[in-house]
Amino acid sequence: YKSTFSILDNNNAFMLESFLGVSIQQASFMVSILAVSGASGVVASSLLGRKPVEVMRLTMPVVFIVAACDLLVGLFSSKNLRLYLACICFQHFVIMVPNVAVNIGFLQDLDDIAGVASSVQTAGVFSMASIFALPALLSEKQGPGGMLCVLATIVFLSLLFTSVILRDQHCEPSEVLSSERVPGEKTSEAQRAQ
Repeated sequence: YKSTFSILDNNNAFMLESFLGVSIQQASFMVSILAVSGASGVVASSLLGRKPVEVMRLTMPVVFIVAACDLLVGLFSSKNLRLYLACICFQHFVIMVPNVAVNIGFLQDLDDIAGVASSVQTAGVFSMASIFALPALLSEKQGPGGMLCVLATIVFLSLLFTSVILRDQHCEPSEVLSSERVPGEKTSEAQRAQ
């Protein structure tokens, strides 16, 4: 999902000014709205109170809807400023939720020796983002419609990749669910470890 942020962050102001006729001041304000929608996604992710794998599974249908909206607006109504803004803000909000979960989930099972785990994660995220963002450079001349279609394609591919990974993941009950016990049952740390 990181590549979608790269594409939006790098191309959005250009699309707003060059293709949608927005002034620099208006584009700055609109990019700020995009940033607020992403920050809201981070807050929403933290409020879910679920484990990263659960968050990924929970958000997949909504992420699919985001990609479908991007594709439809990209193909049929990319010159409509309001629809374009609604699409990219909705995407930034929704995609931020599983993005945070992926970042947390990756580091949970790794022993971090002098920052190796976070370095591997950062290198992997930015390498994949660079590769996925290359088509956006080619679609730049197509305007917002081309960019939205590329975003939709990347999100669809990310969903496919995520579903393959999650298929093999066994999700343990969340902390909230696993803390429930049968009344009168005593559970010690030693019993839970077994």
